[in-house]
Amino acid sequence: MLTRFIVSADVKNEIQQKFMAEMHYELRTILSSLMGQTELLMQQELNREAMSQAAMILDHCVRMTQVLNQHQRSLREATTSEVPEFVNVEQLLRDVCHPLLEQTRRKQLAFQCEVDPDVPKQLWFCYKPIHSVLTRLVSNAITFTVRGAVKVLAHWNKQAQQLWIEVIDTGVGLSTQRAHDLLPRHDERVSVGSGLGRACLLLRSMGGDLELTSEVGVGSSFILLSLIHI
Repeated sequence: MLTRFIVSADVKNEIQQKFMAEMHYELRTILSSLMGQTELLMQQELNREAMSQAAMILDHCVRMTQVLNQHQRSLREATTSEVPEFVNVEQLLRDVCHPLLEQTRRKQLAFQCEVDPDVPKQLWFCYKPIHSVLTRLVSNAITFTVRGAVKVLAHWNKQAQQLWIEVIDTGVGLSTQRAHDLLPRHDERVSVGSGLGRACLLLRSMGGDLELTSEVGVGSSFILLSLIHI
C-alpha cells in the first residue's frame, strides 16, 4: 500500500511539473515577443506621453518575468519537498512552535500548543510542506496579535481520516471581504502570488485544504486540513 501511494505521488508530481514547465514556456515566449516589439517601438520618434506608456509596458514585462522566476523557484522547492514519510505530529508541532516561543515571550502573549490524545502517533504524509504552511500561519498569528493568546491545536477526524491543525489568535482579525480574498477559489489551479494563497494551493494539490474564519478586532482561526494515509 505504501508503495502505491509513493508511485501515485510521483506520477502527480511529474504531471504537475510538466504542466507548469509548458505554462512557463508559453508565458515567457509571449513576454519575450512583447518586450522585443516594445523596444522596437521605443526606437521610433515618439512624443513624451507615448514614450512613457511604452516604457511602462516594458517595465511591466520585466516585473512579470521576475514573478515567473520567483514562482518557478518556489515550485521547484515545493515539488522536491513533497516526499511522504512517517511523521510524529507532536514532534511536528514542536518543530514549528519552539523557534517562535521567544517572540511570544517578548510580546507577553499566552501560547498553547496541544495534540489531542486521539491523534495517531505516526502518520504518513509530506512533512516539509505541512511544516512550512504551519510555520507561516503561527508566525502570522503571533505578528498580528498585540495582546491575548495564540493557540495551535491538532485534532483527528476519524470519519474523514484527516489531521486538522487549528491556529487561533486574538489578533486584529480580518474583514469578511479580506478573509474571502486571502485564499484562492477552489477553481484556481495556478497562482503567481505568494504567501497563504500559494500554501493553500499546495495543500489542495496534496488532497488537503486551508480554511479561514475571522472577525475584525476579535481574531482569526485557520484550520489546516491534511489528507493522511495511515
